[in-house]
Amino acid sequence: MKKRGQIIGLSTLFAVMSNALSATTETKIVNINERAYGLAEVAIEMTIPDGPGPFPVVITQHGSERDGRAFKEGEGATDEYSKRLIEKAVERGFAVIALDAFYKKNLTAGDKTKFPSAEIYAGYLRDGIGTDQRLDSKNIFYTGFSYGGRSALSTLYRPDVVRWRALVAAEPDCNSFPAPPRVAIPPILIMKGGESHYPPVACENLKKFYAKANMQIDWKLFPKSNHYFSHNGKIVNGLAFNGCSENPVVVYGRDKFTRVDGTAITREEIGKCFTRRAGSGKSREDLNEAVDTAIGFFTQHLVK
Repeated sequence: MKKRGQIIGLSTLFAVMSNALSATTETKIVNINERAYGLAEVAIEMTIPDGPGPFPVVITQHGSERDGRAFKEGEGATDEYSKRLIEKAVERGFAVIALDAFYKKNLTAGDKTKFPSAEIYAGYLRDGIGTDQRLDSKNIFYTGFSYGGRSALSTLYRPDVVRWRALVAAEPDCNSFPAPPRVAIPPILIMKGGESHYPPVACENLKKFYAKANMQIDWKLFPKSNHYFSHNGKIVNGLAFNGCSENPVVVYGRDKFTRVDGTAITREEIGKCFTRRAGSGKSREDLNEAVDTAIGFFTQHLVK
């Protein structure tokens, strides 16, 4: 029997020198087990700066819309946040692994209840980095936008969260989150848009809840930004997990949930946190600053 999360195969599909980034880019397919989809193919794109290394590593996770660019040779795709992060982080001496959690799963942005647990994919990629001499296994970071931001925070459900050097969640929903774990947490930064259709008050509640357990979560608000770090946002009809922002759900275990204020809630009632109030608008005035902030946070927490 194969262990849950076991990487069983790795095939390099493409490797090319990118003069623009002065880096090597490799697209690979990895087979990883995860609860929702079992053993599944996951596409990754590794961009590694030229030079001797080893380089610190950022694993970046797309949101529910892979609207940035396709990977080399079309095997996988990522979103605009990860696209810009790759460009900027490589320039600053980081290797970046972009992870396509939707690869061959026929998922759309509206299939939110069907999304895989991408943090499991990321964790097993992290644990395999030690075999690549180009990469610094002491400095492995995880970030993502929207669903990817939720995935970064979902590492808090897992005892191996301590293996991440730091985490940055860009525009997660925070309408549900794990109770503070019993292990030390890595440095965490949450970035939110003040005009997001995922109201920042939910993540503020998370931050305060963890502070009561003496666990610090850093915070940056972009007051004029919507969900896409843009200034042209508007509310549209679409599925969003944003109906419990004022009193989010705290997850204590598979079948134990409360609201932040301590009142009990059932798994069925959590479904009422979904609304039809989604967001649009992708002028992205603040996206570069958000990406720079994420890279700066990782740089701040590098260790020798």
